[in-house]
Amino acid sequence: MRTLTLLTIAVFAQCAATVNEKQNSSQIEPVSLILDTDISADCDDAGAVAVLHALADKGEVSIRGMMVSMPVEYGAPALDAINTFYGRPDVPIGTLKNSQDGAKSGGLKTYNEDLARRFTNDLQHAVNAPNSVSLYRKILATEPDNSVTILNIGPLTNLYHLLQSEPDSISPLNGTALVVKKVKRLVTAGGRLPEGSSYNFWIAPEKTQYVITNWPTEHWFVPNQMGDSVLTGSELLLKTTSQHPVRIAYSLYKAAHPTWPFRPSWDQMGVLVAVRPHSGMFTTITSGSVTVVGDKLKWIKEKDRDHIWVKSAMPVENSRKIIEDLMTHPPSTQSQGKRKE
Repeated sequence: MRTLTLLTIAVFAQCAATVNEKQNSSQIEPVSLILDTDISADCDDAGAVAVLHALADKGEVSIRGMMVSMPVEYGAPALDAINTFYGRPDVPIGTLKNSQDGAKSGGLKTYNEDLARRFTNDLQHAVNAPNSVSLYRKILATEPDNSVTILNIGPLTNLYHLLQSEPDSISPLNGTALVVKKVKRLVTAGGRLPEGSSYNFWIAPEKTQYVITNWPTEHWFVPNQMGDSVLTGSELLLKTTSQHPVRIAYSLYKAAHPTWPFRPSWDQMGVLVAVRPHSGMFTTITSGSVTVVGDKLKWIKEKDRDHIWVKSAMPVENSRKIIEDLMTHPPSTQSQGKRKE
């Protein structure tokens, strides 16, 4: 009888803990997030946007804006097309202007031009989007202090120009002071740790070095090892239709690279870290910091800064399943999914 009583108490305690956990999770404020993406050379950027919208539908994140970090014609309207599909056509979108960083890279129109032309969006072309720096300043100036997470899943070019920006009619603060006042953390996806580089950093290595050296708030690093073996997109192609812009992005990318593995989730892992940093899905190293040599990141223990190196705490299959489920999450409203005829 005593054993049964103890078992009953344990069951009730577990149920109460589950209820409390749900209550606590429902009381958590959504992460206020600005996404900075190149959405041109690889389809995982489109996948990351899908994951972000799914988490927004779940109430975990509030999308304050999106920026394109490459001088491409159709990145901004492609983002607008995806946002419209997910029922968020009014998310403000900025794009890199007055820069040629990365302009000669290959494959910059593999899918974004198709999305811009095929799916409903207001922008149509990057010329109709504001400069990313001006939009960054406008958004940050109106946000509560120490509240914004910036997720960077492309080159750090926009962030370089933001830090360099001068006081203006939007804010009396220069870029660095505005970041200190408004940004809680920067999450950067890409590169390799403890040492290595990736596409995001060799596009404009001097700007990479400046941002990582001078960024004035907490800075989380999500190296490519996090997503290398987390191959996603296959379920997206199977479970969605040609009415889905992210499916089109993946199908066009696969057609352009038929022999490539399909497809590492580098940017999607960045989204999960930015939105669920304390979920238990990750472990972190906080003693040390990242330095930049050329276009390579390097973790050093001698100089301790507010840098955080993130590692996955989940088996690859768990990560893959989470991301595929979020990428195939249906939009929460019925006003999207329209294609141009």
